[in-house]
Amino acid sequence: MKFDNIQKALSKIKSAKTTLSLNQMWLGSVPEEVGELQNLSRLDLSYNDLKELPDFVYSLTKLRHLKLKGNKINFLSEQISQLTKLKTLDLEGTVITALPESIGSLSNLEELIVESGALTKVPDSLGSLTKLKVLDLGRNPVKRIPESIGQCTQLERLNLTYTQLESLPSSLGQLQNLEQLSLLYTNLTSIPDCLGDLTCLTGFGIAGMEKCVSFPSDFSKLTRLKNFILKDCKLDKIPQGIYTFSSLDFLRIEGCGLTAIPEDVLNLSDLKGLYVGFNKINTIPEFLSQKEWLTLDLSGNNITASSFPDNFEQMKIHNLYLYSTPLSDLKKEPDGFTKPDMTKIAGIGFKIQKKRPDTFVIDLEKSLKEEGSDLNSLKTEVLNKINQPLIKWGGTSNQITEISDWQCLSLKTLIDKKLSKLKTIAKRSFQEFYGDDKKRILMDVQSLELPQFDSEWEITINNKDMTGPLVILKMNGWNVSEETLVG
Repeated sequence: MKFDNIQKALSKIKSAKTTLSLNQMWLGSVPEEVGELQNLSRLDLSYNDLKELPDFVYSLTKLRHLKLKGNKINFLSEQISQLTKLKTLDLEGTVITALPESIGSLSNLEELIVESGALTKVPDSLGSLTKLKVLDLGRNPVKRIPESIGQCTQLERLNLTYTQLESLPSSLGQLQNLEQLSLLYTNLTSIPDCLGDLTCLTGFGIAGMEKCVSFPSDFSKLTRLKNFILKDCKLDKIPQGIYTFSSLDFLRIEGCGLTAIPEDVLNLSDLKGLYVGFNKINTIPEFLSQKEWLTLDLSGNNITASSFPDNFEQMKIHNLYLYSTPLSDLKKEPDGFTKPDMTKIAGIGFKIQKKRPDTFVIDLEKSLKEEGSDLNSLKTEVLNKINQPLIKWGGTSNQITEISDWQCLSLKTLIDKKLSKLKTIAKRSFQEFYGDDKKRILMDVQSLELPQFDSEWEITINNKDMTGPLVILKMNGWNVSEETLVG
């Protein structure tokens, strides 16, 4: 097999011009013929059995991208300084313990990936990499980042996850272009105030800081931060500094021992998703009804049937996650349990029975009263109009002889030629969600399902821009098109 791989490698080398990939060929050494390819700009030697990089690779001075990931290389020569055009250096999964000081000569380097290795030392010359945009040192036993990193002012992404860092250099605050910072599972005991100066930060994560004793009180400069993670940290409460993230969309505080959701989260006006899984929370607070939520994740908490507040049905929660809670094993819906119409609940063991949308009925009744209509006198009219298409498509045996008050109200509105009342109600609901964005609230009825029992009736209203103005009536197995019913 090795001989076959060598032959394949030589064949690739022979045809290569500016790009050569010897990825996953399990080579024990780099063929000498590679050194003759002086025009190479891309060289991929990933996932072989290389233990060292031969000197002739350092002579390929036109290289812009060099991938060595997944090899057993434990040393980089100082000759790396000859590759001055290099933009990407990928050392992921190697066993290099220290980067050479001469790496600072790679003045065009934009990406330095050393993730999942054995790195213990980062040279001070790192600060000379002034074009560096990505620095990934995650999953290495590195204990120190040099102060010179503050000179890497073009840096956009910094990954220090699963390192043995006990402190951060104060110069990190100079990285004014940094967008992503990951400090998951380090040995840090404090978060320095200088991180509050990273004005371009959009994603920030901290985890595993069981000894954390210090957290900045002011992050108000981080006006672009959208996602923040605080996970597996021992906390008595959420640090106040988090409430100064003025533009935060998603807040994830998991496994931190929280006993309650603090009302201060309402200060985060842009917050759409709150993930507080695997804490010690046992109630859903009433104040959550004061804003609309895309996602609320309470998985891994002690959420039971008694955890829901009296106003739960009025809450505006699109997605509620309750995995690994007492409700996950519950096979029968608790008595009196009623969820908001818009809410999708995941992670529960019981099936939620559909309820009659009483608030919708109230709106319909109000609309009809404004027209001066008599509900009882409408029934005959509605039955005649609804039976005409049924007779047309299936004969008199398929006539409907009785309808409830609620069915009558719904059908009367549907029969209206332009469905104006129903669309007005739909618009009112969607406008509350979309605000003044008129393009998002061009509404029409998509479908109206009318099974035998009125408690099972469903009305589906969708954005006209998304689905089109299709109206379908489903009644005891019958489908009647809009043209037949309305036209």
